Amino acid sequence: MANLVFDFDGTLCDTNHIKRASLISALNALSFGPNNEMERYADKFIAESGVSRELKLFRDFAKTQSTGRIQALIDEYSTLTIERLQYVVLDKKTIDCLNKFKLKNSLFILTGGRISEVVTVLQKTKNIDVFDAVISAQMPKHYYLSALSTLQETVFFGDSKVDEEAARKSGVQFNFVNEFSSLRDGEIRDETVGLERYL
Repeated sequence: MANLVFDFDGTLCDTNHIKRASLISALNALSFGPNNEMERYADKFIAESGVSRELKLFRDFAKTQSTGRIQALIDEYSTLTIERLQYVVLDKKTIDCLNKFKLKNSLFILTGGRISEVVTVLQKTKNIDVFDAVISAQMPKHYYLSALSTLQETVFFGDSKVDEEAARKSGVQFNFVNEFSSLRDGEIRDETVGLERYL
């Protein structure tokens, strides 16, 4: 028996493109800069999947924007994202893999996103009972992975360099999954890897 911990966006479902589009829309709605610059920024933002939006946006705009404007951006981005996630579900192959993993393991989601976003998708697939907990990482993910690994063997499934680094820092095994990832910049691997590889 082990703790199997899954990143959400890009690892369990295809949501990175939704979050990218939501961020671009929010940046443009609040006139944060020219559209082409905002598209490049959105690519960077998504590449740091696993880091909370609050941390990224305050870090990146604190020198040029007021706290109120950054909070307005976070609110607009969050609203657009939850609206667009209403139509997303986990696919059957992913559900089947998760059900097989659950037979002998505890399952967790560790996301840099909001719990409400994950729950929206899981409720649509009626699959929320598979997971023991959904954790929204307001601190770096390696803190949570380290805590879980003190209880029993822990394995982290993720799709980004941030995820891989979190596993390394916490001393847990990392399983790369990018079947639903839009992070195709060669950061980790160019091949497509699904959950079924690890059954």
